[in-house]
Amino acid sequence: MQKERLAFVDIETAGLETWRPIIQFAAIAVDSQLNELEQFNERIKFRFKDADRKSLRKNSYDARVWRELARSERDVAERFDRFLRTHATVDLVSAKGTTYQVAQLVARNANFDGQFLKAWFDKLDLYSRACPRVL
Repeated sequence: MQKERLAFVDIETAGLETWRPIIQFAAIAVDSQLNELEQFNERIKFRFKDADRKSLRKNSYDARVWRELARSERDVAERFDRFLRTHATVDLVSAKGTTYQVAQLVARNANFDGQFLKAWFDKLDLYSRACPRVL
């Protein structure tokens, strides 16, 4: 049995509506003693026309940096899925009665980040190994 873990997350978006792109994603996994286990930090390629320019300025968007470092949404989502799988310690039960584990996310703005992450995974048609309740 794996000891409890938490994944602190922070996302930067290109606007306040969930259809706007997530442009940067960071997370830190910790154990029950708050010892850091792993970091995750990725910039995400996005369509500029879908972004609110005020939000980009607020989030220190630099086109040169994104051209150099950003990865595709799907690549970042798959990498984040591996991060979540590694740190999944919360037991849930499926509709068929099968137990499975998800990662417990923690965010300063949990409602906002949680809604964006759900919309992002849904848009990419990917399963999220994150607990549906973000602390």
